[in-house]
Amino acid sequence: MVETDHAVIVVRIDIADESELPRLREIMEAIKVVNAPAEIRPYPAYDPDQASSPGFVNVVNDILIRAPEAETDLFSRWSAIGMFHDVDLTDEQQAGVQAGINRALSDIAEQSKIATTLGNGWIGATTLFGTREFLDGNYMNRAIGAYFGLWGNSKEEANYFLAFAQGDSTLHFGPDDLPPLLDVGFWSLTIHDADMLVRPNEFDSYVLTMNQVEHDDDGGVTVRFSRHREPGNWLYTPNDQYAVLLRAYQTDPGRISDYVPPAFTNR
Repeated sequence: MVETDHAVIVVRIDIADESELPRLREIMEAIKVVNAPAEIRPYPAYDPDQASSPGFVNVVNDILIRAPEAETDLFSRWSAIGMFHDVDLTDEQQAGVQAGINRALSDIAEQSKIATTLGNGWIGATTLFGTREFLDGNYMNRAIGAYFGLWGNSKEEANYFLAFAQGDSTLHFGPDDLPPLLDVGFWSLTIHDADMLVRPNEFDSYVLTMNQVEHDDDGGVTVRFSRHREPGNWLYTPNDQYAVLLRAYQTDPGRISDYVPPAFTNR
């Protein structure tokens, strides 16, 4: 059941190798949304000023169809500031709501530093996303998860680890440092610029997946990052400073919460 007036559908399809790309494209082109409304209302444009002001309730009212069943009491309390209700707040009341928003944003930013810092220069959010039953009213973790990155998956499905590096560097995974996966799991490394954008380059070097990498003699994996092509596992660095995103899908839920990728070393 969709509780909002908008839905985002993300389809991920695993392939064995590039020979399956033609068939993959056929499948992608065949995917259709059926029984869709004749008219589709555009998603509300993001307004950072409104998002951090008492006017945020207007956006919520525009998106939500109904209050989630488990949170009807909360929404009933929020009706005083305009949630699902038309209210005319005085200047003093608006100031009070704004003070609460400012305090909440400050707490979220501070707690996010603690909750997402893993060590070795990496940040991640293995326990900040999940089902309503898993989060069980933990609104701070829900807020931190949204602050870290919307639409995160449960740790059993997908996990994301982000690190920033500079210059020519190396990332060495020992055999025990690779992401803890289930039998059907897989991982990948994607390189971005400092603004988290993927930049075109002459080498078409953007990502390495676990089925592409060469393993070291001991079973580990060594990846090099630089602006000139190198043998073995290598990714092109779009600038002197860049970001590396490690995605791990279908992980071992008993081990992923404690997993920390290895640190980058400069060359």
